[in-house]
Amino acid sequence: MRLNEVCGLRLEDVQDDCFEVTSGKTEAAVRRVPVHPVIQALVDYQLRTSTDGYLVPGLKPGGYDRKRGWSVSKRFGRRMRQLGVPKGVVFHSLRKNFTTALEQARVPRNEIELLLGWQRAGLLSGWGSPPSGERLQPAADQRHQHLLWRETPMPA
Repeated sequence: MRLNEVCGLRLEDVQDDCFEVTSGKTEAAVRRVPVHPVIQALVDYQLRTSTDGYLVPGLKPGGYDRKRGWSVSKRFGRRMRQLGVPKGVVFHSLRKNFTTALEQARVPRNEIELLLGWQRAGLLSGWGSPPSGERLQPAADQRHQHLLWRETPMPA
């Protein structure tokens, strides 16, 4: 998901273990994204403890476009520089890496497009209805040897 999509999620946008993206950069951004099992405990914790109705609480709009993800983007960039990560690595790089991982796992292109909120391409792009979150769950659950997940228990 795009940073501003994540930061804009309200509590009611989490339904049936899916994120309901209701607006975004393009029309194709409107979609259901399954919650990955690795972050399910974190999502559940945020749902129980949010104080302002957002899944990521306490963010103030910033930047010229007054988006909630502005400060997160700035903090992420500063932290990456502190860790010695090259300047070109930004929050959006995570999205690019996820795309590459899905392609390497041979996830069908149409499922990648739906998960990432891209305009659907190809001969059948205007046909049929998008698959349910349940149908996209296996693609979202892809784990890869080059991705390291540190599973941290969440407070009860």
